Order: sequence, then structure tokens, then C-alpha cells
Amino acid sequence: MKLRTIPYFFTLFSFLSVAAIASDISPAGSKEEESIGIKSPSSTPVLPVPTGNLSYAALPDCLCPPSAQGDGHTWFYVGLPEDAATKQRCSFETFLGDITGSGSNGVGFFGVYFAFQDETNQQFYAQNTYGGEDRVLQALKQGLCRIQSEPTSSETFSIAGYTLESPLEPSFTIKKVSSSSQQPLYQGKVGQPGAGYALESKGSTFLWKFGAGGQIEIMPYTYSFSFLLLDTRGFTPEGFGGSYVGPALVSSTNSQNASTPMECYQMAQPLLAIQNWSMVLTSSEKPLDGFKTEYKFGGTQGTLWADFQRYTYGSTPNIRSKVLAGLPQFIAEKNPSLAKSLGMVAAEAPKDKSWSLYNGNWIAIMLQESIYEGCSLSTSVFWNKNIPNPPSQNSDDSNWCYTGFSALYTGNLANDVASTYVTPETLKVGNPGSNIDLKGTNFFQVKVNQYADQKKYGLTFPWITSLDLTIRPHTQIRYALAAYAHRKNPKVFDDVSKPVTLTVQVPYSFTQNTVFSKNLTQYFESGAVVLMNGKSVGTGWIEHMVDLGSAPTAESNTSLASTSKSSWPWPLSRLFG
Repeated sequence: MKLRTIPYFFTLFSFLSVAAIASDISPAGSKEEESIGIKSPSSTPVLPVPTGNLSYAALPDCLCPPSAQGDGHTWFYVGLPEDAATKQRCSFETFLGDITGSGSNGVGFFGVYFAFQDETNQQFYAQNTYGGEDRVLQALKQGLCRIQSEPTSSETFSIAGYTLESPLEPSFTIKKVSSSSQQPLYQGKVGQPGAGYALESKGSTFLWKFGAGGQIEIMPYTYSFSFLLLDTRGFTPEGFGGSYVGPALVSSTNSQNASTPMECYQMAQPLLAIQNWSMVLTSSEKPLDGFKTEYKFGGTQGTLWADFQRYTYGSTPNIRSKVLAGLPQFIAEKNPSLAKSLGMVAAEAPKDKSWSLYNGNWIAIMLQESIYEGCSLSTSVFWNKNIPNPPSQNSDDSNWCYTGFSALYTGNLANDVASTYVTPETLKVGNPGSNIDLKGTNFFQVKVNQYADQKKYGLTFPWITSLDLTIRPHTQIRYALAAYAHRKNPKVFDDVSKPVTLTVQVPYSFTQNTVFSKNLTQYFESGAVVLMNGKSVGTGWIEHMVDLGSAPTAESNTSLASTSKSSWPWPLSRLFG
């Protein structure tokens, strides 16, 4: 789920609420002094942020800008926390989404997704938004929520979600809880490095067990998790086009690739260090064979990435209608009060069965080791859904991959404010939507290594589970990596004539997320291990979204593990829309 440093900042600024900003920085009766860009009162503390980042003053309503009725917001966290007892890395994802366009007092839903294995290597996946088509009503009770948030300030960042199961006590909270000085400039204020945040949730979920022979069993559980996080990088726009993701990234000549009805602006906290975390899953019924009454995890190692998104829908049907369209009709019939409370009107609902934000992959990388320790990268590639899959399976094929970008966020070195900046890079000359065929000269390459075993895990789609990101020689990001490595250690001279290849692979290939019903939306999201030259150097995640309307079924597809990519029985274009 996009950014050129200064131009992007002003593009983003253009859609922020000037009134909201002014009310935050210009209290009544204060003496204003002239400054560059905007006026600020003399009583306001100076709150610098890393180059290219955004100050809290530009981000009211919990780091998400205000939007018109019908738009929406999401707060999203994903990573690979390490369990201290077993040393296993568990895939964790959670999000809170407001579908009413009012982050301060809205209605939406939240998801909690957690993958792990027990001491017998039995694999499990907890997801609160889906337990099968026969449990949609229960999933709605667990996931739908009322959302409240406070206006963002230098010290305030607070969001709470109240579910139908727990209308008086929050089931989901995110808030700022601490500040630590990061010399010489940062004080741990909201949006700065050094700010501490608490992420907590409790409620009901479904625990999925995947047998070796493809058997799937599901049981109801309760869960509670807690994460204490330290922001080591600060809050920054993500990517290019002023953090924009949507059809406008594609030129009119490639408009057939831009079928998504949604677009968004996306910002990030690209390196949140886990100070402490815990997850407890407790069976709500007598456990079936292979299930335990309780599972406990926790530790102090790992990182999370946070994304904040503001969606717009323009003249297309808003997401509330999409929700109703995707859910089975009996929900509206059996629970009309629920439908009414969400503002759903069946007559307005479009008939298409599923939707997604884009066709392609979103990839995040957080480097904790190597000469690039402290750096993060965000990369996205958009696959052309109308072109059959090429044998190469990589982004150099301009027919298959029509656009993409990558952005490097260098690390925050002690007492060196110039070390921290943003370097974006488009996939190729002429982005967005370029028709220029420059095979082999793209600034970076994404190459697919492996797909999930669709049949084994009963997946709707063979999601990408391993890929290589190669930063090519003499490109902006390659020079920035070398400069950072030398700044970090003056004895290091990184050769920019050589590429840097990072392998991103997920430990669990069954983390397909379903929001209430498979007819609404399904996508893949998993924490991932990052390797360089065969050695683990960090963590990250892979996201894979598609229009599932024409996706192949598990029954019609042979195992990808034993089928060559060039001889698949269906074209890859179908996979991407």
C-alpha cells in the first residue's frame, strides 16, 4: 500500500484540513510569528522530524487526515514477533478500519490474524473475521465496531474500537504511552523517533488447524494481545505521488489495468521496535484432538511496520454498499438492525462479489542486521491482469508489470540527524503507467520465487510467498544505501556497481485473510524473513491482493510445487484479475 520527499510533502499537504491544522497550532489569544509556509505561535515547541517525514501538526485525528463522508481510514500493523520460549517467529497482523469517513467517531471493523505452530510442528491460524460461511454472523459480532479517536497532538495519539460483543469496553486500542529523547533533535513526541505506543486487543476469534493431509478444523477461541512499541524512525509518507495509490497511477493508455474502485493515501511508521509483546489464545469449548486449551506467546524481540491509510471512492459505490453486496443476503434479512446501524441499503449494493485495492504485491523490509542495519524499504509492483503470465515471472517484463515503486527509509543514527531521509524510486523511466519498453534497465526488480500450495491449504488463490527484490547498480536507492552504510561506519565502502538482492519469504503460506465472507474480499498478508546472501538480516511482510472474481479454484488447479510456471493450466493474467 508512495513518495518524493519535498514534492510529495506538499502534494499530501494539499488534501489536509487547513482548519484542523490551524486549530492545533494557533490557540486563541496566542502571539503568532512569521514562519515559512504556515504561521505558528511562539508557545508551540519546535518539533523537528526526519527529512521527508511529517509532523503531527499536519495529521489530525490520530495521524489520519480528515475526509468527506463515505471515505474511510485504516490503521494497520504487521510483523514477525519472536516468541522467547520457543524462538519461533509468529506472523502477526492487525488492523482497524473506519468505513464511515469519520475517524473521531465512526463505524468500521478490525481484524486480528496470528499464525504459529506448536511443539509438534502443527500449524495454526487465528483470524477473528472468518470461521467459514456458516459463521458469518458470529464473525460480524467479533469484528464490527464503533470507533473513537482523539485529535492528534504532540502528546496525544489514541484510538479505540468497541465491538457488538463488548459495546462498553474497548476491544481494540492504540495509544501513545511514553517519550524517550533521541539526541540531538527528537524528543519522542507523536510522529518523532523515540515515541512509545501501546497496541492492545481482546475478544473472540476462530482458530484454524491445518492437517498434513489438507484437513482443516476450526474452533472458537478467545484471544488477548499486547504490544509495547518504540518508534525508531518516525512517521513518513510512503511511496510516490504524495502517498497516493489508485487508478491515477496508470496512464490512459493502460486504463484497463485500473479497475479498482478505490484509491488511497498511505503513510507509515516503517520501523517499530517491539519492547514487549504477548498473545494468549484460550479455547471457548472443549478442545478437539490436536487443539490445546490455551496457547501463550510473548517476548521482547521483533519489529512491526505500521501503515495509515485514507481511502476515497469518488463516484463509485462506497464501501458500505460493498460490504452489503459481499455478505450473504440472510444477514440483511435476519439482522436488519445491524444493517441499518452500518448505513447499508440493499437496493444500492452493486452485484460484484469481491473487490481489492490493487492487483499485485506490497512488500515491506525492516533491516536489523548487515551494514544497512536500521534501514527500511517499501516496494510495490502492479501486475497487468490482462496479460498472460510470462515465463520470467519478474517485473522486467513490461507487458506483465506495468508500474511500481520502491522507497528507502534510512536509519536514525545516534547524534546524526542527516542520516535519516527518504529516497524514492519508480520502477522505470516514465512511471506511472509508462509504455516505454526498457527491459533490463528498470531501477529495481521483483522476481517471484514461490507460490502457496493452494490445494493443500484450501486457499482461494495461489498467493506469492517468496520473492527477490534486487536494487540495481548506480540507482538512487543503491547510492543511498552505500552512503548510509559509510555514514554508519566510515570504514565501510559499499560498491555501488554491484546490486543488492534481498530475499523475502514467509514462514506460513496459509495466511489468507477473509473479511466476514469469501464473497466480500480475501487477500494474503504475512510477516516474512528477509535474507541477504543466504543470511537472515531482518524481517518484513508480503501482501498480495487481487480481484478474485476469476481466480482458479483449488479443485481445478494442480499443486504449484510440482508444476512448472511455464506450463500452468491457466494464464497468470487470471490470477491478477
